[in-house]
Amino acid sequence: MRVLPLETHPVGPTSILVTAVDALTAIGLRDYTAQSSPQEMRFQTPAWSEVTVNVIPKPPTVNILNQLATLCIYYGVANMAEYNEFVEAKFECLWDNVNVADVHVRRKRPGPAVDITPSPIDSTEILTEAIQTQFSYIEDSQPIPTIIAFITAMNAIKSFSLKGPNEIMIGSLFTDPGPHWDASIIYPDGSGHRPIRRQPPFLKYRYALMSMRPALLFMLQHRRFAEIVFLFIVDGVRLGDALLIKGKPDRMANTVEPSVSTA
Repeated sequence: MRVLPLETHPVGPTSILVTAVDALTAIGLRDYTAQSSPQEMRFQTPAWSEVTVNVIPKPPTVNILNQLATLCIYYGVANMAEYNEFVEAKFECLWDNVNVADVHVRRKRPGPAVDITPSPIDSTEILTEAIQTQFSYIEDSQPIPTIIAFITAMNAIKSFSLKGPNEIMIGSLFTDPGPHWDASIIYPDGSGHRPIRRQPPFLKYRYALMSMRPALLFMLQHRRFAEIVFLFIVDGVRLGDALLIKGKPDRMANTVEPSVSTA
């Protein structure tokens, strides 16, 4: 993949990051082995509408493989963040060294409206269960730089979407975006303090995937990016927990029951 700046004018980092999270979430809830049309690959977030993210196939390609779009958006935006170059850009998506699609991150242009993929968080069509995710700051939580929190969440969305959104999460899991990003998300094994469930509802990857955007908005609204705990509740049943932490997963390897505060 190649990242090519289109303009030197800066674009708001938060607008790019939130729109990328929405795009990755929408694509991640689809079958990653399937393809989507260009109309299904246009993304814009109402509260940060200055930015659009569009995945455009290169002829003779007609549709875009969801897996490829996920990887191209994630690594393209992560590259922007690593070098702190939030500008209009094009990411060239390569498959077997062939440029099969481009991702365009652009400022919104005046002109006729186009169909935009709705935010998956605002859609009711994808949910058959009553899902609630609660967020709290961990006691004595350490601050996490905003961009690192976003990239860590985006990496989690990427990882979960490639496992299959309807697959059941089993055992302890973690996601770590790599050495450039000093944060991780941990999903402790709940069997230490809750019985293993043997009937629905179960904790699925899509619940974890869909929790990333509201977790980031929770921190944006509180104007505090720091370590937090997620509680997953489906149909009134607490199914599991997650922790966004500073550092690598071994720092909290012995965590059993997260200790939280609401401050």
